Amino acid sequence: SMVLLDLLLKKDFHFCVIHCNFQLRKPYCDEEEMTLKAICESFKIPFFSDRFDTSLESKKRKESIEMVARELRYDFFKSIKEKWQYDFLLTAHHQNDSAETQLLRIIKGTSIDGLKGIAFQNNNIIRPLISSNKKEILDYAVRNNIKYFQDESNFENVYQRNKIRNQIMPIIED
Repeated sequence: SMVLLDLLLKKDFHFCVIHCNFQLRKPYCDEEEMTLKAICESFKIPFFSDRFDTSLESKKRKESIEMVARELRYDFFKSIKEKWQYDFLLTAHHQNDSAETQLLRIIKGTSIDGLKGIAFQNNNIIRPLISSNKKEILDYAVRNNIKYFQDESNFENVYQRNKIRNQIMPIIED
């Protein structure tokens, strides 16, 4: 996300930053939110943030935390987009995310459409980094001294996607 922000700053786009604090990784989630808010203020970028009790919401809905967080995130994004009349929503999904999604869909059973992975564009949602892999994005961040946050929960094999990311994808890459 921070690389995408850097790339947008280098262009003359009118944009805002929308952040979701799912309160799952305390105190890191609060630090990320405050850091991002400060960066946006320094560049005079509109910043919108919301906090969600994702664990409680997951229990209420009887759905996985991953699914609930995704629904909360996109609902919040959509509300800001509509209220402030932005034309597009950009996310920082990349090649690795798409490959993980494809594999997860194959494992669960999918149609031909599910084999496509994450599309570059889905209506007004655009993923400008989808043709770049995670290593390229991290290398760019290091080369350009971009501060970024690593979600430590990505290394825990609690969630299906993380098992694919951490256990299956390395085998496939070998």
